Amino acid sequence: MIRIPQRLLFGVALILFTTISIGLLIRSQEAVMPKELAVSVSEPLKLPHKITMVETVDELEQKVGFDVKTLKEPPMTYIRTYIGYQQLDEGLLVRQTFLNRNEEILTLKQSNDKELLDRANTFDKKEDLVVNGRSYTIFMNGSDIFQVIWEEPPFSYSLTSQQTFSLEEWKYLLSVLK
Repeated sequence: MIRIPQRLLFGVALILFTTISIGLLIRSQEAVMPKELAVSVSEPLKLPHKITMVETVDELEQKVGFDVKTLKEPPMTYIRTYIGYQQLDEGLLVRQTFLNRNEEILTLKQSNDKELLDRANTFDKKEDLVVNGRSYTIFMNGSDIFQVIWEEPPFSYSLTSQQTFSLEEWKYLLSVLK
C-alpha cells in the first residue's frame, strides 16, 4: 500500500482547485465581455460634453452670462442637489436637480435650443395650459402630469418630475419661478 502524506495530498488539491478557479474566472470574464468589446484601461474615457457643476444659481449666472430661472420655493420635501451647465453642439443646457426623501427627482432645464428639451419626451398626451398669462405645454401619462415645457425667447424651459403633481401643484410651481 502506498502512503501519501496528508500534507502533500492537501497541497496538490489546493493547487488543482486554484488552477481550475483561475481558468473558470478567465473563461467567465470572456463570456461577460468579449475581448473585441473591452476597452483598454490605458485609454481614458472621454465624455462627449463636459458638465460644469457650480454651488449656487448666482455662480451659474456668472458662468453662463445670463439670468437663470430657478424655483424660489421648491416643493416642501425637495432639496436642490445639483446645479450645472453643459455646452453641447446644439446649444447650452442649464440644469438644476432637486431630490426628495424618496429619491424622486425634479429637474428644471433651460436651453437656447428647444430641441434639447423636446428630445426625451415620451409621454402619452400633451395639453396647453395658461398660468399668469404665459402659455405652457404639459405632458402626461393618463391624467398624471410629469413635465411642463415653455418658451421665453431666446430660451426654452422644461420642468420634469418623477413624482406626479396635481394640476394645482404644477401651477404653483410655475408661479414661484424666479
